[in-house]
Amino acid sequence: MLPDVSAAEAVRATADLWNTHITGTPYSAAGPNVHPTGGAIGIVIGFGPMVWQAVAPHEMPVNFGPAVAIEAADGRGVPATQRDLWVWLSGSNYDAVVTSGLRVVTDLAKVATVAAEQVCFVRQDNRTWEGFLDGTENPGPFDIPDVAYVPADEPGAGGSTVIVQRWINDAIDDFDQLSEAAQEAVFGRTKRDSIELRPLPPTSHVARNLLIENGVELDIYRRNIPFGTVSERGYIFVGFAADQSRVTRMLQRMYGADAAPGAKPMVDEMTKYTRPVSSSSYFVPSLEALGKVGAAPESD
Repeated sequence: MLPDVSAAEAVRATADLWNTHITGTPYSAAGPNVHPTGGAIGIVIGFGPMVWQAVAPHEMPVNFGPAVAIEAADGRGVPATQRDLWVWLSGSNYDAVVTSGLRVVTDLAKVATVAAEQVCFVRQDNRTWEGFLDGTENPGPFDIPDVAYVPADEPGAGGSTVIVQRWINDAIDDFDQLSEAAQEAVFGRTKRDSIELRPLPPTSHVARNLLIENGVELDIYRRNIPFGTVSERGYIFVGFAADQSRVTRMLQRMYGADAAPGAKPMVDEMTKYTRPVSSSSYFVPSLEALGKVGAAPESD
């Protein structure tokens, strides 16, 4: 946010982003509310912890706070680069997404400036740069609310916490030189059909992202969205959860920061080939919560 702008002003400014000049590209020949095929835009808006705390302290989810830095024993880890606002635009038409993005920047120019942006895409049949299927373990559509939405009896009910990170695959060429069996051992799944390995290598990506509490697996809803050119490849990682600590604990497990005193840390093998360069947390409020702070859409 700009230095002289209050959190309330910034939050209220996002109310216009729900309108059709952002969420759809007007088709002038048919009228301003008709969109061409591929023109409609999806939008997610998140607020940083300090911003949301300032405008809605009673709607702060449990365990929600700024992204934390995580450091492994060898000095690698996750940086903390907390920012104030996050806007995620998605659509099947690149022109429409960029056009909407320009309008977002214009609409928010009086309250914020762009700190970072990244254009991403779906690769092949939702494959990672390493060639594995992304999101295989995500909960199904009927289970997502239990995993991603804050429960009705807690502060922030109906909203979702999210961690957004940028990862760079600067050693992807080394990964590509591995045999397929070795790649599968690093990832923890078969490359062709995404079947979990048995036994599961304890330092595989799948194993180090497995969070068990009292015998129950704790899920999140995640996306690893590729970006890249011929000179740089990477991901934007987006992790939604009812409780932000789930994502933080998964990241700690990836870098062995969960090891007991005196025990040898187990580090995710994938961290040899890709590294995070930014990490921020946000709260995506419910429609009801947005209405309370003056940031709800004009139309019901």
